[in-house]
Amino acid sequence: MEHNTPLRLAVVESDPHLARTITSTITGRQDMVLVRHASGFAAASSLIDPTAIDVLVTNAELEDGSGLSLGLLLQSRCPGLGVVAISSVDLVDLVVCIQDNDEAPWSYLTQRGAFIPEYLVHLVRVTGRGLPAIDPLTVTGSTPKTSSRLGHLSPGQLRALELVVMGFDHEQVATLLRLDSSAAAAHFDAIHQALGEPPLDCRRSSFRLARLFVERTRREALDERTSQERTRQVDAALAGEVECTDHGCSTPGAVSPVTSSAAAHL
Repeated sequence: MEHNTPLRLAVVESDPHLARTITSTITGRQDMVLVRHASGFAAASSLIDPTAIDVLVTNAELEDGSGLSLGLLLQSRCPGLGVVAISSVDLVDLVVCIQDNDEAPWSYLTQRGAFIPEYLVHLVRVTGRGLPAIDPLTVTGSTPKTSSRLGHLSPGQLRALELVVMGFDHEQVATLLRLDSSAAAAHFDAIHQALGEPPLDCRRSSFRLARLFVERTRREALDERTSQERTRQVDAALAGEVECTDHGCSTPGAVSPVTSSAAAHL
């Protein structure tokens, strides 16, 4: 789904501080317009017309109900509606598996990520195109389970998978990793083989890879040095400056903390 007009958003958030942060990020952009804002399930379910919006941004835990239930309710009224679910606890496995088909995307954003404008904007944009995306902080905080064949992927191949799960398409991944077409195809073939999945069209592949990535990785607390390095790599990827090879990832320039230049390259 391509939008030549601004993405129409509704925001449902019970925490006043986070609500202000999200709405100010959206209202400061020309490619997005805030149609409706509500603080809870009851108000949102009665006030929001899902046919009048493209993306619902909601906290999973609202003061008077579940934001996930709200998303499902509004999708039942408008099946193509995209949802970005925010949570302060790890609900990524629930969010990516909540929809049993590939008609409407569900994306997952940590509460910490919601305070980073570039991350919020990126996930909203991807979701508005009809694709799922997982918060970069969650993706880089994940490692392959011991029993998973993902552990056999090279660093560059694993990075390609991470970028797809973050919401980048195959062409963008190839550009970010500085791969020619044959090398990119080899990376994606290796990923599908490691996951035991046949190659699918790009859209269906995005849904499947997001679910399988969450299923076959574990989230864990990283030591401070590793966490800072992986955060720098994410920020560089969002800025289009990361270079990964089979020998690892490097960032040509320091881009952490997130700089405003990242948004221009998403």
